[in-house]
Amino acid sequence: MQKFNFFLGIILFFVQCKEYSRTEPPKNLIPKDSFIVLLAEIHKTDAMMTFRQMNDNQLPDKKISFYNSVFKKFHISRNTFDSNFRYYAANPVEMKILYGKVIQHLTKKSDEFLADSGNVDNKMTEKDLWNQKRRWSLPEDGMTNAIPFKIFTADKGTYTLRAKLKIYKDDETVAPKMTLLVHYSDGTSESNSNTSLVKNEEEMEYWVSITTNFYKEISYVSGWVLDHSSGTKTKHSEVFDVKLLYLPKLVR
Repeated sequence: MQKFNFFLGIILFFVQCKEYSRTEPPKNLIPKDSFIVLLAEIHKTDAMMTFRQMNDNQLPDKKISFYNSVFKKFHISRNTFDSNFRYYAANPVEMKILYGKVIQHLTKKSDEFLADSGNVDNKMTEKDLWNQKRRWSLPEDGMTNAIPFKIFTADKGTYTLRAKLKIYKDDETVAPKMTLLVHYSDGTSESNSNTSLVKNEEEMEYWVSITTNFYKEISYVSGWVLDHSSGTKTKHSEVFDVKLLYLPKLVR
């Protein structure tokens, strides 16, 4: 299934979190559940502007107009959004969990859109290429097991690595992430990582996608379901329902 990747916008927002200090709740505090939906709409607006490929001299005015339309839809002002964002962003751990739920919300809406659109071609041609077991328990399956994989394929299109993860608070993974790579026959490769994984002891679904270069030949796809940085010690995680989904490149 075709997905939009909103991680750039998420990272840009999240980096700013370090600038904030915890304050009293704003006067017009937006509940977490509503704020998640609002952030999802903001990122959908970012994606829409990207795909419209506006001219540079139009972009600033257009951005303001599109964002204002989102605020109007939720009956809030830009100042209300800013004060709420600063409040939630003052706690980086809480904000990371919140953004994980934003990604889940966007994924669910994307799935619903495809189901309602009657896109039979996508449903018929999507394949699950995963060739290992789909459930893992760490550290039982390896104290520092990143669950690596390597699948040979020559098919062009979109590859999506998906899994449900429950990462416990005592997990000693350094910088947990989900990583996907596509390797081309000319020796080059491209990669993408989802760094929004959180240690909150809740089962959450994560995904990461790459659309291959149409002009290059593919050798294989690889990656790690539960990737990590150096210094990682004992992992304590449950991994469920691992999939590597392939959607062919559609030529129109």
